[in-house]
Amino acid sequence: AYPNPANNMVSFNVSGAEKSGSSIHLFDITGNRIREAKINEFSGMLTVETGDLPGGVYFCRLFENNKAVQTLRLVISH
Repeated sequence: AYPNPANNMVSFNVSGAEKSGSSIHLFDITGNRIREAKINEFSGMLTVETGDLPGGVYFCRLFENNKAVQTLRLVISH
């Protein structure tokens, strides 16, 4: 995920390893899901808007087949 810290948006490099139907979920520090972005059948960049979120620490989780396979820490600062 970059940039990290993020301001108005964060981008994810989506490789061919991720499957169609996978998703990236953004959680706040208390574990509440804030955003969900579905990954379609493509390789490239996936961008998630973060400009309306308060600054702080968030977690991004990649889900494949409804299982979390990777978690990243993300800082949002405005």
